[in-house]
Amino acid sequence: MIALMVFITGCGCSEKEVETFETNKVNLNEGVIEDKTLDNFNTHNTSVIYEKGITTFKTELSVNEERHIDNIKIIFKSKSGEILTELVGYINQDIKDKTNINITSDIDLSNAYSIEYVFE
Repeated sequence: MIALMVFITGCGCSEKEVETFETNKVNLNEGVIEDKTLDNFNTHNTSVIYEKGITTFKTELSVNEERHIDNIKIIFKSKSGEILTELVGYINQDIKDKTNINITSDIDLSNAYSIEYVFE
């Protein structure tokens, strides 16, 4: 009788999908983390960290002279130059000196090879 109850209980269980995430994957590709100068903008201290299913992109943005930015588009590319994704940060403010930009995504960008910035 005990064996029968275990069997019935065992059959009543449903399989559950369990998502597992690798933790702390840091992108160290020079094309991603290097300081860049574009137009009137400079990027510094850029990092891309994938942790528990979330990529966090951070960079410090500085300008040589005050400028208004509506948004920034960050284009992540593979080693072959293929676009992996584009992240958009909505800023809508005047940048006088420095500002920090933090964008999160659920896309693993720890293997991106390079990034490009478009300021609008």
